[in-house]
Formats: sequence, structure tokens, C-alpha cells
Amino acid sequence: MNSLTSVMRRIKPIDDFMEEMSALPQLKGKFAKDQIERLLDELYRCAQQQIQYDIEIENWSTAIPKIRRARKSMGSIKKLIEQAADRFDSVPREYPVEVNISTISPRPTWNLFFRSVTANFTIS
Repeated sequence: MNSLTSVMRRIKPIDDFMEEMSALPQLKGKFAKDQIERLLDELYRCAQQQIQYDIEIENWSTAIPKIRRARKSMGSIKKLIEQAADRFDSVPREYPVEVNISTISPRPTWNLFFRSVTANFTIS
């Protein structure tokens, strides 16, 4: 499998490419120097982009299992956070404590907090 860096090392630097290609009689006789430079610059960029696309297509098959593992992991994390939320909310019921309400500011329940965090996770 090729990396973009190794492939790009095999492509001539743009200056060399421009020098060699602009000497072609098919271009030299028909276009002005600035037109040739723009044409060759765009051609070089297209070649770089094509190489990038080819590498991404080649690497896609190895990316699929990684994406599936990450998706499965996120699903597990979401379940664990939801379980933690349920356990946090059950603590006051199982271990009641007398608290002077006047000294405590109102706070959302842990369950609501964790549920709001996990609501942003979408696992499809």
C-alpha cells in the first residue's frame, strides 16, 4: 500500500515538470508563456489530486473495520454513561442524607446531566 508521501516523492517537483513540459514544441508554438505555465500548473495539481483519490480508494477497505470498531466502542460508551446516570440518581434513594436545602443551589439530577451528554451521540 502506498502512502501519499511515497507517491509524491516519485512525482517530479513542479519546477522540473514545468521546465520539461514547457519545452514541448506542441505547446511552445501555440501558446504564450503565461498560458503554458497556467496550463501545466493546473495539470500538475490535477495529477496530485488524482493520486490522492487513488490512495484514498486503496485505503478505504482497511478503514471500514476501523469505522465499525469505533462505532461499536461509542455504542458501548453511551450504554456505560447511561448506566452511570441511573446509578447516580439511585444513590440518594438508597442512601438518604439530610441536607439543609437553603445552602444548596438547585442543580439538575445526574441522570438529566448524563442523558443530555449522551443525547448528542448518534450511533447509526
